[in-house]
This record gives sequence, structure tokens and C-alpha cells, in this order.
Amino acid sequence: TPANNQEPRWLFLPVGDHLLVEGVLAAARVGEYTAVSSIGGRQQAGRILGVDRVDFAPVAFYRPDFAGNESLGGLMNRLAVQSDHILVSREFLARNSLQVGDPLRLTIGAAGEFADAPFTIAGPLDLFPTQYPQDGPFFVANLDYLHQALGGAFPYNVWLQTDTAVPTGQIVDGARQLGFTVVTFQDARARILQEQTRPERQGLFGLLSVGFLAAALLTVLGFLVYAVVSFRQRTIQLGMLRAIGLSVGQMAVYLAGEQALVIAVGVGLGTVLGVSASYLFIPFLQVGEGKTAVTPPFVVQIAWEQLAVIYALFVAMFILATLILIALAARMRVFEAVKLGEAV
Repeated sequence: TPANNQEPRWLFLPVGDHLLVEGVLAAARVGEYTAVSSIGGRQQAGRILGVDRVDFAPVAFYRPDFAGNESLGGLMNRLAVQSDHILVSREFLARNSLQVGDPLRLTIGAAGEFADAPFTIAGPLDLFPTQYPQDGPFFVANLDYLHQALGGAFPYNVWLQTDTAVPTGQIVDGARQLGFTVVTFQDARARILQEQTRPERQGLFGLLSVGFLAAALLTVLGFLVYAVVSFRQRTIQLGMLRAIGLSVGQMAVYLAGEQALVIAVGVGLGTVLGVSASYLFIPFLQVGEGKTAVTPPFVVQIAWEQLAVIYALFVAMFILATLILIALAARMRVFEAVKLGEAV
């Protein structure tokens, strides 16, 4: 019930009832309201996010670099110490020379109602889900404390973690059947799919895939040709080794070791250079329209499971090259190689 009103303007069902909807795995209340600070006679407008610290972590996307490599659980624990604890954008702290533990007073606005609320700064934030530094200072606090300061419960959003196998429309219909009034909804999965199906993205990845396949094919063919030509050029030396008593098995071990060394050095150098180039250049590939297009920044992730497929390809190439060389060594006529060596 808002302050200075006898009758409630809104009716709220328990947020836990969302778990009765098929496909909903977790639910959390998240209220977004206006916040105005007045420090040194200067007012600064921003946004404040009220969260249920226990329920928020399962439904939110979070990266440790959002808050100086601190986990989301650690941030929620900071809010749990005292109800008036608040997380503040790092830029706001630096601009106003504030530190953790300092008091902060904000004017909270929700649905036309305003109230002054005292807070204690519990920690800094660089980024937070749905909040962008480009839009001004942002804050994260306990939702119940915000409602207490405002004099009652005010409208909030409900964030859901859902089963990917259940369509979004079915979840919305299920919520409405339980009595929830769904005014609007956003589907993160649909937005991700929309971005993944953009023509320019598909074209870029298609070009990269074709380039990789062509490079892999040429690498395999080039290595096999090198192995055979190198064997032919060293026929005399290998024949002399056979003549002084080197068996076919020992010859196979010698040739296999040589090919393994070449492949290992190539794969090792390629991996080091590729990973280094990724960390060096990929952050500069983030482009887009709008002031928040490059927020949050790219995080370089190496697809080691796909690299394992490439390594398996090189292992297969090594086995094939070794078998070819062993077959050539077994068919080698030692006396011809020795006579050819005498002629040379």
C-alpha cells in the first residue's frame, strides 16, 4: 500500500507462485526505480535496482568482471549484512570521492511516489544486469528496504529462469491462468536467437568456416606431400641405415618420431600464436550502433573442445603419413639404394 493512501492501489500475488507454471525453474522480484542523489549541492539522477538477494542469483546472468572479479553470491552477501546496504557504480564513487562504508542518501521514486532513504555503501559495481554506465549512475539495494522507505509495496518485475524446452508463450499463458497480470515480457532466448540469425553474423561465420576447411585441407595435403618427398630425397641415407642393420620396425619408429616432432612443434606454435592473437585482437572486433553496443565488453573464450577436434585431425594425419612412410620403407630395395649411393 503506498504512503498516504487508505486503499491499496496494487495487489501482489506471492512470487513463489510462478514456480507452479510449467517450465519455470526459479523466480525473483526485481524492482527498477528512479534515484536522485544530492552531494555537495549537486543533484545526480540515476536508477536503482531492488532485488531479493536470495532469489536473484539463480535468475540473473552475471560475470565476475562486473564487479572487480567478485562473485554474484559475494555481492548478495554484502547486501545481507544490513538491510540498508547498497551497491554503487564505481564511476559514481570516484566522481563523488566516496568509499565503501560511507553513508549515502537517495531520493527514491516509484509510480509517482518519492521518499528519502539512507543507505550505507557496501561495494562498487562496474556493470550489472540491465544497467549501463552510459545511462548514468546505478545502484543495487534490497527490494524490501526500498518498499519500506516508500511506505509500501510498489510494482516490480519478475525475472524467471525457465526450461529451454518449454516455449515462452506457454509460460506466459500459464502465468495468466494462475491469476498473474502479464503486462509485458521479454524473452532473452528469443533475443539471443535473433542476434545469432543476423545475416552479417551468419556470413562472417560461414566465411570463417570455409576458410578453416580450406586451410585444414591444404595443411593435410601439404604435410603428406612433404613426408613422401622428404622420404624420396633421403632414400640413400635410409638405405644405408637398413644396410648396416636397421630393421623395418626400427625404421618405422625413426620415421614416426620424426613426423611426430614436426607435427607437435607445428601444433604447439599454432596454438600459442592463435590463442595470443585471439586475446590481442578479438576485443577490438566489438562494434555496433548505440552508446551501449559495446557493453558488456567481449570476453575471449577459447573453444578447447573444438580445438580437440583439430588435434584429432592432426593425429589422424600423423597416423596416415606414418603408414605411408612405413609402406615405402618396407618396399625399399636396399641394394639399389646402396649402389645409387656408390654412384653418387
